[in-house]
Amino acid sequence: MKKITIPHPVKLANLADGKPIVNQSGDPAETKFSDFVMAMLGDKKFSADFKAILCATRIWQLVENAEPGSVIGLEEADYEQLKATVEKPSAGYGTTMVVMQQLPFMQAIMGAE
Repeated sequence: MKKITIPHPVKLANLADGKPIVNQSGDPAETKFSDFVMAMLGDKKFSADFKAILCATRIWQLVENAEPGSVIGLEEADYEQLKATVEKPSAGYGTTMVVMQQLPFMQAIMGAE
Protein backbone atom coordinates (compact mmCIF):
# COMPACT_ATOMS: atom_id res chain seq x y z
CA MET A 1 0.00 0.00 0.00
CA LYS A 2 1.32 3.43 -0.99
CA LYS A 3 -0.01 6.46 0.84
CA ILE A 4 -0.43 9.82 -0.90
CA THR A 5 -1.24 13.04 0.92
CA ILE A 6 -3.60 15.09 -1.22
CA PRO A 7 -2.01 18.47 -2.06
CA HIS A 8 -3.91 21.74 -1.95
CA PRO A 9 -5.18 23.26 -5.21
CA VAL A 10 -2.77 25.47 -7.15
CA LYS A 11 -3.78 28.89 -8.42
CA LEU A 12 -2.44 29.20 -11.95
CA ALA A 13 -0.34 32.19 -12.96
CA ASN A 14 1.39 33.47 -16.04
CA LEU A 15 4.97 32.57 -15.15
CA ALA A 16 6.36 35.35 -17.35
CA ASP A 17 4.75 38.15 -15.36
CA GLY A 18 3.33 36.42 -12.26
CA LYS A 19 -0.21 37.61 -12.97
CA PRO A 20 -3.00 35.17 -12.17
CA ILE A 21 -4.62 33.31 -15.01
CA VAL A 22 -8.38 33.86 -14.87
CA ASN A 23 -11.16 31.53 -15.91
CA GLN A 24 -14.16 32.46 -18.07
CA SER A 25 -15.88 33.99 -15.04
CA GLY A 26 -12.92 36.26 -14.38
CA ASP A 27 -11.97 34.37 -11.21
CA PRO A 28 -8.41 33.12 -10.64
CA ALA A 29 -8.00 29.75 -12.33
CA GLU A 30 -6.88 26.87 -10.19
CA THR A 31 -6.12 23.24 -10.70
CA LYS A 32 -6.73 20.47 -8.19
CA PHE A 33 -5.00 17.18 -7.56
CA SER A 34 -8.07 15.39 -8.87
CA ASP A 35 -7.81 17.36 -12.15
CA PHE A 36 -4.22 16.25 -12.55
CA VAL A 37 -5.00 12.62 -11.74
CA MET A 38 -7.93 12.60 -14.17
CA ALA A 39 -5.56 13.81 -16.89
CA MET A 40 -3.19 10.97 -16.04
CA LEU A 41 -6.06 8.45 -16.08
CA GLY A 42 -6.85 9.66 -19.61
CA ASP A 43 -3.51 8.26 -20.77
CA LYS A 44 -3.79 5.27 -23.08
CA LYS A 45 -1.91 3.20 -20.49
CA PHE A 46 -5.13 3.23 -18.46
CA SER A 47 -7.31 2.08 -21.35
CA ALA A 48 -5.02 -0.61 -22.75
CA ASP A 49 -7.12 -3.48 -21.40
CA PHE A 50 -9.75 -4.44 -18.85
CA LYS A 51 -7.19 -4.70 -16.03
CA ALA A 52 -5.97 -1.16 -16.76
CA ILE A 53 -9.53 0.21 -16.74
CA LEU A 54 -10.17 -1.42 -13.38
CA CYS A 55 -6.96 0.16 -12.10
CA ALA A 56 -8.07 3.61 -13.30
CA THR A 57 -11.46 3.11 -11.67
CA ARG A 58 -9.95 2.19 -8.30
CA ILE A 59 -7.63 5.20 -8.38
CA TRP A 60 -10.42 7.60 -9.34
CA GLN A 61 -12.71 6.31 -6.60
CA LEU A 62 -10.04 7.22 -4.05
CA VAL A 63 -9.10 10.60 -5.54
CA GLU A 64 -12.42 11.97 -6.77
CA ASN A 65 -13.67 13.43 -3.47
CA ALA A 66 -10.47 13.41 -1.42
CA GLU A 67 -9.91 16.66 0.47
CA PRO A 68 -6.56 18.47 0.54
CA GLY A 69 -4.47 17.20 3.43
CA SER A 70 -6.21 13.85 3.56
CA VAL A 71 -4.30 10.64 2.87
CA ILE A 72 -5.34 7.97 0.39
CA GLY A 73 -3.88 4.48 0.10
CA LEU A 74 -3.26 2.94 -3.31
CA GLU A 75 -2.59 -0.73 -3.84
CA GLU A 76 0.98 -1.30 -5.00
CA ALA A 77 0.07 -2.28 -8.59
CA ASP A 78 -2.28 0.70 -8.98
CA TYR A 79 0.38 3.03 -7.61
CA GLU A 80 3.03 1.67 -9.98
CA GLN A 81 0.73 2.24 -12.97
CA LEU A 82 0.00 5.83 -11.89
CA LYS A 83 3.68 6.48 -11.14
CA ALA A 84 4.76 5.16 -14.55
CA THR A 85 2.24 7.45 -16.22
CA VAL A 86 3.39 10.50 -14.25
CA GLU A 87 7.02 9.67 -15.08
CA LYS A 88 6.32 9.37 -18.80
CA PRO A 89 2.82 10.01 -20.16
CA SER A 90 2.20 8.36 -23.53
CA ALA A 91 1.64 11.68 -25.31
CA GLY A 92 3.88 13.78 -23.09
CA TYR A 93 2.59 16.68 -21.04
CA GLY A 94 0.68 19.70 -22.28
CA THR A 95 1.73 23.28 -21.87
CA THR A 96 4.94 23.40 -19.87
CA MET A 97 3.98 26.65 -18.15
CA VAL A 98 0.88 25.00 -16.66
CA VAL A 99 2.46 21.62 -15.96
CA MET A 100 5.33 23.25 -14.06
CA GLN A 101 2.73 24.63 -11.66
CA GLN A 102 1.34 21.12 -11.17
CA LEU A 103 4.67 19.89 -9.85
CA PRO A 104 3.28 19.56 -6.27
CA PHE A 105 0.80 16.99 -7.62
CA MET A 106 3.55 15.03 -9.35
CA GLN A 107 5.72 15.17 -6.23
CA ALA A 108 2.85 13.88 -4.07
CA ILE A 109 2.52 10.85 -6.31
CA MET A 110 6.23 10.22 -6.80
CA GLY A 111 6.92 10.64 -3.08
CA ALA A 112 4.21 8.26 -1.88
CA GLU A 113 5.27 6.15 1.08
